[in-house]
Amino acid sequence: MLTNLQNDKKTTITPELMAQKRQEVLQDLIQEEVFWQEAKKYGISVSDGEVAADVSRYPAFVKDGHSTAWRTIAYCARSCA
Repeated sequence: MLTNLQNDKKTTITPELMAQKRQEVLQDLIQEEVFWQEAKKYGISVSDGEVAADVSRYPAFVKDGHSTAWRTIAYCARSCA
């Protein structure tokens, strides 16, 4: 997120903007944790195949007409373990 702002020549990164972005990231992390806790509470889980199928629909995860979803999932699994 910050890199995108730095690359945008029209945006000046001020202390106020940094504070705002920190708050946004914190809110996102809190929301993600609540989702994880609720999913665990209700026994909701998603298979790697379901994630790959969903991720494959996003152009950012398609290269030369082929999905890179499994590569992305494998990378995330290694990084998060």
